[in-house]
Amino acid sequence: MRHHFVWLAVVTAFLPGCSPAIPAPSAEGNVAVSASTRLFFRVYGDGADTAVVLHGGPGLHHGYLVPALVGLLPGRTLIFYDQRGRGRSTLADTLALSPDSDVADLEALRRRFRLERMTLIGHHWGAAIAGLYAMRHPDHVSRILMVSPFIVHPSFAYDFALLGARGTDRAGAAAAYNAIATPGDAVAFCRAYPWWSFLPTPADSPAVVTASQSRLCDLPGDRLEGGEAVKRAMLRSLGSWSWREGLNTVKAPVLIVEGHGPPIVESAARRWAEHLPNARLILLASPHLYPWAGDAVGFARAADRFLRGGWPEGSLKPAPFATAAMPDSASNAGRSGGTR
Repeated sequence: MRHHFVWLAVVTAFLPGCSPAIPAPSAEGNVAVSASTRLFFRVYGDGADTAVVLHGGPGLHHGYLVPALVGLLPGRTLIFYDQRGRGRSTLADTLALSPDSDVADLEALRRRFRLERMTLIGHHWGAAIAGLYAMRHPDHVSRILMVSPFIVHPSFAYDFALLGARGTDRAGAAAAYNAIATPGDAVAFCRAYPWWSFLPTPADSPAVVTASQSRLCDLPGDRLEGGEAVKRAMLRSLGSWSWREGLNTVKAPVLIVEGHGPPIVESAARRWAEHLPNARLILLASPHLYPWAGDAVGFARAADRFLRGGWPEGSLKPAPFATAAMPDSASNAGRSGGTR
């Protein structure tokens, strides 16, 4: 009976027209990673089940995910934090940025909260960091919910670029970005072009971030500019990456949630499930990147079911990549990074 009421609270919070009240954080503070780097965190809820939430970007901050995930709070504690150099977290030198530094920071956060095994919820870039963390610290991961994960191989970036300006004014955004001269300009730019923060894999419509836009840009202009610098530095640090072999070793259950979109969107999400041995994929209604916006109830049901230890109805396990790529998908190799 208790589970029934908890589930009712979860679904109700995600119903269209229902804007779940965001409670005050139960705790907030900083984790000192080094003399110059501190990670800002906020804790919501006080339930027995604890999950650590990793935001996207890689230049964003945790704030935009709070209204998206607050409906999952009944029975749980969610720990949100800003990755180094983003949001309210500090950073001395962007040259020190890499996926390795984000993985190391997550480990520092785990030790700070004395979590022996973590449930991880990662959106976009945060999903990739969760996967990389599981590769390197398998004993400390119980399960991972990946929401619209960042691309698993650079070949997908080319395919996303070929989509062109589907509902977004990319030329106008580029001109506005180059014209930023003050912190106030940075805030105005964020509000006008919120999808910019997700390059190189933005959604094809600015409408998908309407619900979270106020929190996406809820920082002083200089911090927003700093996040953009972090994003560019982090993307440069990637080079030509290939995570396939490491992901093949991850044993933790992983659920990939994405919204329907152009074929490349679904292919990119599916590739994660093809690389991870114990992963399933569920595709919800469009839009992609923000799947909770298109199917709020479906997202709540899938996420809650998985976080409770099961697989949601409608989730599918693709064949491993080596099998999936041959021979039927061979013709798609150039479009979806088929040799990786």
